[in-house]
Amino acid sequence: MTLMTGQPSWSTVFRRTRLALAALAGLPLAATVALGGAAAACPGHTVVVARDGSGDYTTVQAAVDAVPAGNTKRHTIRIRPGTYRELVTVPATKPLVSFVGTTGDNVRFLGNQDTLQPSSPNAATVSRAYYRDCYIEGDVDFVFGRGTAVFDRCEIRSLDRGSTTDNGYVTAASTTITNPYGYLFTHCRLTAAPASRRGASTLDARGTRAAPWTR
Repeated sequence: MTLMTGQPSWSTVFRRTRLALAALAGLPLAATVALGGAAAACPGHTVVVARDGSGDYTTVQAAVDAVPAGNTKRHTIRIRPGTYRELVTVPATKPLVSFVGTTGDNVRFLGNQDTLQPSSPNAATVSRAYYRDCYIEGDVDFVFGRGTAVFDRCEIRSLDRGSTTDNGYVTAASTTITNPYGYLFTHCRLTAAPASRRGASTLDARGTRAAPWTR
């Protein structure tokens, strides 16, 4: 995971990585990714991640590791601008975790293939995640996994990978047949680079394409 600064808006950026979110079955939302304004409304424990050492932790994973297993109250991890190069995994034993940018700007997941993975520890466990006002980009199966996820008011951006025949799929859900819910995109914007809208592309006259994934 790379969280980057340097943009005019000081947005929090997740680059070329997968954020694996998992929760115990039957518990409320496993993880939340939201704007800074939403963080103020989150009750429970709050910590700050700052790359420059001015917060409680210097890495996102360290903040996740500090969440007690089996927690019953929400833990909000507020992320200050900086560059964080790490793969962040939320274990199944740590539900109720929120990642929030501190500047009120949206969290951005940037990558190519396999950018974001809402997942679960095994096929028998239902895990849930909620993403609000996020930006997610990639070119092939860049939202994938067997978790249940709600994407609310997000922008889903398809990149051009240079193919003249197929620019890839947006999602590759591997939802277990016994789980009635997979991915829900509500009030989202599906956008694409001009080149990726040509021919047999991710976004074209047929709409956004998705591919099932089994393993």
